[in-house]
Amino acid sequence: MFTATYPGHLVEEFRDRMDPDVLKLSELGNSLSAVHVKKLELERTALWRRLAAVLGRFDAILCPTMAAGALPAAKRDRRSEPAPDDGRYHAADMTAPFNLVAPCPALSVPCGWDADGLPVGLQIVGPRWREDVVLRVGRAVEVALPEARRRPSL
Repeated sequence: MFTATYPGHLVEEFRDRMDPDVLKLSELGNSLSAVHVKKLELERTALWRRLAAVLGRFDAILCPTMAAGALPAAKRDRRSEPAPDDGRYHAADMTAPFNLVAPCPALSVPCGWDADGLPVGLQIVGPRWREDVVLRVGRAVEVALPEARRRPSL
């Protein structure tokens, strides 16, 4: 829906220069009915209520930023395996669920290194409008794990 709404008006003029994945998202967004969009909104609200209950009991949620190690920057170098067709979210990034229920502030800080020597991020998600909490927790992680900030050798 986002891609169909914001850059969607550029498709006609720039289709041949646009990323195929962006075009696919735009076309998918344009294919959704108002009823389908409303159902998605209701599901999003239900997700927010479950998340709000957790954030009502804890200062923040700490979780990985990615479900796997760092991906190659170039799409052509990425290996893609088909995700299970079970209706669940199976992407490598773990930021999307929190982006969906914005305005929860979220921050990723380095917390270590994977087996290939690439950085691993810790995502810190706080209650709505509490950027101060997220920043304080992020700073505490940086102080506790100074070795996580070292630069990898190239």
